Amino acid sequence: MKNIFIGLTLISVISTAAFAQQQGKVVGKEETSKEEEDEEEEDEELDFNDGKGMFVPKELKNIDCKLNIAPLEKDVDLNGNTPEYFFKPVPQTGAYDKRDDISLILDGGNYVMNMKTGKLEPIPGPYDGVPTPDGEFIVSPAVGSHITFYDRNGITEKSRDEFVYDDASSGQETLNGVYHSLGILDKKINQDGSQVVTYRAITDTITTSGDQEKMNTLEFKEYTFEISADGKKKLIGTNGAPQLLCTNYPYHMLKTPILSKDGKMVSVYNAETGTSVIYDIEKDANGKSVCKTKKDLGFAASKMEFSPDGKRVVFAMNSLGTTPSKVDWYQSPDTKTHNMNVYTYDFNSDNLNKISSQPNGNAYYPSFSNDGEDVVWLSQELGDKTRKYSVKRMALKDSPSMKFVDFTEMRSCKLEDKSVVSMLAIGKLWEDVCSELETTMNVSSLATLPLSLSKESCSTLVSKYWKNNVAGFITKKAIADAKNKETEQTKTQDYEVNLGLKLDTGMLPASQPLTSTDQIFYMNNILALKEEDLLKTCEGLKGTDSPKKPKVVKANMDESKVVKTNPIESCTQCHTAGANYIPFDKPEQLGPWKKKMLLHVMTGNMPKNMNLEPEKRSELLEYLEAIDDSDVPKK
Repeated sequence: MKNIFIGLTLISVISTAAFAQQQGKVVGKEETSKEEEDEEEEDEELDFNDGKGMFVPKELKNIDCKLNIAPLEKDVDLNGNTPEYFFKPVPQTGAYDKRDDISLILDGGNYVMNMKTGKLEPIPGPYDGVPTPDGEFIVSPAVGSHITFYDRNGITEKSRDEFVYDDASSGQETLNGVYHSLGILDKKINQDGSQVVTYRAITDTITTSGDQEKMNTLEFKEYTFEISADGKKKLIGTNGAPQLLCTNYPYHMLKTPILSKDGKMVSVYNAETGTSVIYDIEKDANGKSVCKTKKDLGFAASKMEFSPDGKRVVFAMNSLGTTPSKVDWYQSPDTKTHNMNVYTYDFNSDNLNKISSQPNGNAYYPSFSNDGEDVVWLSQELGDKTRKYSVKRMALKDSPSMKFVDFTEMRSCKLEDKSVVSMLAIGKLWEDVCSELETTMNVSSLATLPLSLSKESCSTLVSKYWKNNVAGFITKKAIADAKNKETEQTKTQDYEVNLGLKLDTGMLPASQPLTSTDQIFYMNNILALKEEDLLKTCEGLKGTDSPKKPKVVKANMDESKVVKTNPIESCTQCHTAGANYIPFDKPEQLGPWKKKMLLHVMTGNMPKNMNLEPEKRSELLEYLEAIDDSDVPKK
């Protein structure tokens, strides 16, 4: 079967079917007899799913609606801890290194967690303890957001002042900002076993209204270290002050950048195009760093991580179509606006692999393992009253895959292959029958959803519901055709009303609006499908109804090792430059800001996008109260 991924997360172009199943007949007439009404009330086998407009036999819900994926290799329950906006595996330093660690933020602090035992060890910094691709360093922003290199082998929370190199000590301009990541540009191994390694580090400078030249501008700086045979590390040079990474995009809104492991590619969310893009980093004729498009995914994804060999990227895609440019989900996704699942894309094969399959909650912040064979991600699952968080890992080879077709091909109405439309139709059928989400899923998620079905579940779903689904489509199309004949030029909004289409045009690039022609094209292709077309597609699915599950490990921590951090560190990442600058790296100069900061913290406006626990907010207020402002003139 030729499976094709439809690269459009922006719009759901198929109407939610307005039909119901009652004793094998389609119910939708304007008038219903008293006898028919009584029969509907007496039929206890049916459960009316009001949100989808369909009668669903209760006994089929657990069979037809189950989404499955390949078996997990690791599952670590975070045991009541809430992860925040960073998560990344720590690479092993060599074949002898058997550590299996994750660097992550939990409840306002940096930790390293052992995936085998669940043991949590606190490390310096309030956010983003980024490991270098060789696992030699963990790089964390200091107060003031300049980066600090810590030796991976000796890092603990108590080693806060035992760094290998602090960028502020260079005597040069520091590399500031957020979302720092690192790649290895060059590595030389000497005869005595020592190494000379040059790392490229990038950051996303702070968005400010008063400093347009640094508005989401990506900057880089290079650091060369000598690592002796016995593991001792020292800085031997930098390339000077930070430089623009993409000089050909100086004012563009390039957000959430991630550098490839070799430092020669970068993935970003481009807020101007509304899509996630991978760029090759090159030098122009003048020796300036420029970014040239390698792949535009055509839709908005989460932060994209590169595989160690640079041949793949892994990302999370939101089935509800919300743009990731808003940072309010970076700590903990809002389940009302986000339903994310994890995918990988292979540059060479053009294959898309589906890694996770959560019908609700979120799978997010994915990364590759050190060898690139596994994918690791954070999972947010909905409980009765709380959200459960865990870390999951799965072998890439076990995940189902399909071909990727880009956004432009779909919009040009070239996707007439029945297998393409069949995948989309099965996904939409599952949504109508099974989904408990309040918002309509986007096309990309619908087209990939069948990968999570077994052929048995898919066949049952199609056999039970497809005929009535088609009847619903025919009714909608008849209304649309009649409307089209009434006017010479039917506007998009006419079809939105008459076809019941879910348009998410707020995410759509202004240059490519969805036209009524597009909508009718896909509606006609759906109507051309026969039940046997969908059943043929089901036969090619490889999902399993009973995947094996690993033993769940629970995260645990020795409370005696936790060192109380400076509460002001939660504010540093947003105030390092431009109009928002506050001298957190120079506490003696904070007096003029004291009153304003107290007001913002008390009203919940600071720190932004961080839901501080009451205890932590009290600690921050206590710290601010202690700031000496005696020299500030009283008004």
